[in-house]
Amino acid sequence: MNQLKKGTLFLLGACLFISPLAQANYGHYERNGKGFLVDLRTIQPLNKQKTKFTVSADLIGFIESNDIPKSMLNQVNSRANLLIDCKAKTLAFQSVQVIHKPDGRILMENDQPNFKMSSSKSDSLEGYMIEDLCKSAAKL
Repeated sequence: MNQLKKGTLFLLGACLFISPLAQANYGHYERNGKGFLVDLRTIQPLNKQKTKFTVSADLIGFIESNDIPKSMLNQVNSRANLLIDCKAKTLAFQSVQVIHKPDGRILMENDQPNFKMSSSKSDSLEGYMIEDLCKSAAKL
């Protein structure tokens, strides 16, 4: 099963390099075989300096984080609104519509509306994701 997860992420990642449109809309964050794809629907800057912004996104993949509950260390799909602060290097989930497992069971639905991830180490998956999303927002 673990090989299937890795294979799925590999195929999804390969698609990103094939399609320029997909490359413009997706972020791929992975470390040690775990991570996720972020399909950016919208990025809305909240200040002129573009250090804070909201993101509407679909999150697809395998999450591994010290900040995320252990029950979420599975493949998840969700639609979320995120608040990203580039100076503080934090990402907060403003709302999560649904997170479900591949077998269809609901894992979480709007029960952690202000859940935060922070980047304490520059080489962390969270740090890489926050930095990459900040770069995307700065280009707007």
